[in-house]
Amino acid sequence: MTQMLLPESLVYMGAHAIAHQPTAERRFPKPGSDVERPGYNTFLVDYALNRVNDVRAASPTQRSASFAGMLEDLADTTDRDLLFFLAEYLQFRRSDLIHSLQGMAAEAGAQAPVYWQADLRDIIVANGRALGQNEMPRLAGDQDLDNPQALAKRLRSRLQSTAAAMRAWPAIWAAALAGAKA
Repeated sequence: MTQMLLPESLVYMGAHAIAHQPTAERRFPKPGSDVERPGYNTFLVDYALNRVNDVRAASPTQRSASFAGMLEDLADTTDRDLLFFLAEYLQFRRSDLIHSLQGMAAEAGAQAPVYWQADLRDIIVANGRALGQNEMPRLAGDQDLDNPQALAKRLRSRLQSTAAAMRAWPAIWAAALAGAKA
């Protein structure tokens, strides 16, 4: 969002971790047992980064309103078109993942551990298979929804909430600055 609102800002994107004590034993799925399924926040960041060059306003307030308008526009489409957009996004993510993993495998060559090669192959196969299937497009956390209308309703609600937050952001920021000066 920083790139969207303040394009001259320095933005550092890096891997990070927050240490925590797990409340219960965690079981991780076997690589390749599920397909690439990003969450809403990842979808939103990818959408913003894809549209950042479409926002030309100089003011962060206007830039925020412009991006909110883009989110509202996406939310105002039909269920069918919204889910088609999401399906295209998921195909892009999965294709990109497959391409990246194939590049890693080629770079590692024959000296890579056999178990690593097998895990990579399983992930590539699972995501490749998903590209050819006509499943309902779901973000992470949406597996509980089993019909297109419910999926579209949830995504639409998230988009509208984010757009409302983007419209409220300038006033919140101004109040924070005024409070800091007091």
